[in-house]
Amino acid sequence: MFIKKIKKYFDFFFTIFIRKISEKCFKYNNEKIKYIFCKNRKSKKIIIVFSACTRKGIRARYNYIRTLKKIKENKLFILDDGGIDQRGTYYLGEYPDFQFEKGCLKLIDEILKMNNIEETYLIGSSKGGYSSLYYGLNIPKSRIIIGAPQYFLGTYLSKCYQGVTLKSMNCNETTRIELLDTLLKNKINSSNNENKIYIQYSTKDPTYKEHIVYLLEDLKNANFFVEEEKLSYSNHNDVSLYFPEYIINILKKNEIQRSKKC
Repeated sequence: MFIKKIKKYFDFFFTIFIRKISEKCFKYNNEKIKYIFCKNRKSKKIIIVFSACTRKGIRARYNYIRTLKKIKENKLFILDDGGIDQRGTYYLGEYPDFQFEKGCLKLIDEILKMNNIEETYLIGSSKGGYSSLYYGLNIPKSRIIIGAPQYFLGTYLSKCYQGVTLKSMNCNETTRIELLDTLLKNKINSSNNENKIYIQYSTKDPTYKEHIVYLLEDLKNANFFVEEEKLSYSNHNDVSLYFPEYIINILKKNEIQRSKKC
């Protein structure tokens, strides 16, 4: 555990450096979507990474840049730092237009087409896990690698400790909370279920009983391929300590190559 926490600090400083030299901005209407793209002209594969929500008072950050630094394929890291608190809006934006979501879809679509991508992987934990699944279901036959995601988004964000983020989305009314709760469920039910979903979670994490049990049930009822790894940590934030190794293991299983280059 101690070594994992030390590695997390290295990740933090490495990410700050990469952000300063590589970050770009994609403009869509009034939205400015920050991203980092590591290009490999020889690859037809891409890994898209969505970030988790930071603690209250801390601006949004990129995740898993150092974890994936030796992966040879194209890599796209998207930052969600909008809203009053700059912790993001679950890659959706403000209700009812959700312009940030539309901008992200446009950015992803352009990068996939410009690089002739044939195989897509989407990765994220917690908030990033929700977003990876939400966006991944738009991409036929994509592989989705997630850790401890939320499922009933409105209910989760309406809790007092997440209140600022919910207000940032302009979704703090009961009917809008209900809408957010069903966003991912509706996408699962309307999908063609060709995606492969790899999910890591802890049965002792409160997120398990509140969200993941129902998510797994709906995915399996919709006949998705689902592979699970069950852990036993009790602090939800500890997903960031265990998920990096899981990412690499699943990518290796899917024959994603590694090297010393970005």
